[in-house]
Amino acid sequence: WEIADESANRHHTHEEQEAVWRSTLRFSLPGLGNIAANLHLRGDQVQLHLKTPDEETAALLRQHGIDLASALESAGARLDLLQVSRQED
Repeated sequence: WEIADESANRHHTHEEQEAVWRSTLRFSLPGLGNIAANLHLRGDQVQLHLKTPDEETAALLRQHGIDLASALESAGARLDLLQVSRQED
Protein backbone atom coordinates (compact mmCIF):
# COMPACT_ATOMS: atom_id res chain seq x y z
CA TRP A 1 0.00 0.00 0.00
CA GLU A 2 1.38 3.38 -0.99
CA ILE A 3 0.05 6.78 0.00
CA ALA A 4 1.33 10.23 -0.89
CA ASP A 5 0.32 13.79 -0.06
CA GLU A 6 0.63 15.62 -3.37
CA SER A 7 -0.50 18.96 -1.94
CA ALA A 8 3.08 20.09 -1.39
CA ASN A 9 3.92 19.41 -5.06
CA ARG A 10 1.28 21.82 -6.33
CA HIS A 11 1.52 25.59 -6.53
CA HIS A 12 -1.40 27.23 -4.76
CA THR A 13 -2.67 30.70 -4.23
CA HIS A 14 -3.55 31.42 -0.63
CA GLU A 15 -7.27 30.68 -1.26
CA GLU A 16 -7.03 27.33 -3.05
CA GLN A 17 -5.08 25.16 -0.62
CA GLU A 18 -7.03 21.91 -0.81
CA ALA A 19 -5.53 18.56 0.07
CA VAL A 20 -4.48 16.28 -2.77
CA TRP A 21 -3.79 12.63 -1.97
CA ARG A 22 -2.79 9.64 -4.07
CA SER A 23 -2.96 6.08 -2.83
CA THR A 24 -2.23 2.74 -4.49
CA LEU A 25 -3.59 -0.53 -3.12
CA ARG A 26 -3.14 -4.07 -4.36
CA PHE A 27 -5.22 -6.87 -2.94
CA SER A 28 -6.64 -10.29 -3.66
CA LEU A 29 -10.29 -10.91 -2.82
CA PRO A 30 -12.23 -14.19 -2.76
CA GLY A 31 -14.44 -14.38 -5.82
CA LEU A 32 -12.81 -11.36 -7.49
CA GLY A 33 -9.12 -12.20 -7.56
CA ASN A 34 -6.32 -9.66 -7.88
CA ILE A 35 -7.22 -5.97 -8.05
CA ALA A 36 -4.98 -2.91 -8.14
CA ALA A 37 -6.60 0.37 -7.14
CA ASN A 38 -5.16 3.81 -7.79
CA LEU A 39 -7.06 6.45 -5.84
CA HIS A 40 -6.68 10.18 -6.37
CA LEU A 41 -8.46 12.46 -3.90
CA ARG A 42 -8.65 16.23 -4.39
CA GLY A 43 -10.89 18.01 -1.91
CA ASP A 44 -14.16 16.05 -2.01
CA GLN A 45 -13.57 14.63 -5.51
CA VAL A 46 -12.44 11.03 -5.98
CA GLN A 47 -10.88 9.49 -9.07
CA LEU A 48 -10.48 5.73 -8.97
CA HIS A 49 -8.63 3.53 -11.46
CA LEU A 50 -9.14 -0.21 -10.93
CA LYS A 51 -7.10 -2.85 -12.76
CA THR A 52 -7.68 -6.59 -12.80
CA PRO A 53 -6.43 -9.44 -15.00
CA ASP A 54 -9.92 -10.99 -15.16
CA GLU A 55 -12.51 -9.62 -17.62
CA GLU A 56 -15.44 -10.97 -15.56
CA THR A 57 -14.15 -9.12 -12.49
CA ALA A 58 -13.70 -5.95 -14.54
CA ALA A 59 -17.29 -6.20 -15.80
CA LEU A 60 -18.59 -6.77 -12.27
CA LEU A 61 -16.68 -3.75 -10.95
CA ARG A 62 -18.07 -1.58 -13.76
CA GLN A 63 -21.59 -2.87 -13.09
CA HIS A 64 -21.42 -1.79 -9.44
CA GLY A 65 -19.83 1.59 -10.07
CA ILE A 66 -23.13 3.36 -9.31
CA ASP A 67 -23.21 1.67 -5.89
CA LEU A 68 -19.70 2.92 -5.18
CA ALA A 69 -20.66 6.43 -6.28
CA SER A 70 -23.67 6.37 -3.93
CA ALA A 71 -21.59 5.11 -0.99
CA LEU A 72 -18.98 7.82 -1.56
CA GLU A 73 -21.69 10.47 -1.86
CA SER A 74 -23.13 9.34 1.49
CA ALA A 75 -19.65 9.76 2.99
CA GLY A 76 -19.34 13.30 1.63
CA ALA A 77 -17.19 12.57 -1.41
CA ARG A 78 -18.02 12.71 -5.12
CA LEU A 79 -16.87 10.04 -7.57
CA ASP A 80 -15.48 12.17 -10.39
CA LEU A 81 -14.04 9.26 -12.39
CA LEU A 82 -14.20 5.48 -12.24
CA GLN A 83 -12.03 3.65 -14.72
CA VAL A 84 -11.91 -0.14 -14.75
CA SER A 85 -9.51 -1.95 -17.03
CA ARG A 86 -8.22 -5.43 -17.65
CA GLN A 87 -4.50 -5.69 -17.14
CA GLU A 88 -2.32 -8.75 -16.78
CA ASP A 89 -0.45 -9.19 -13.47
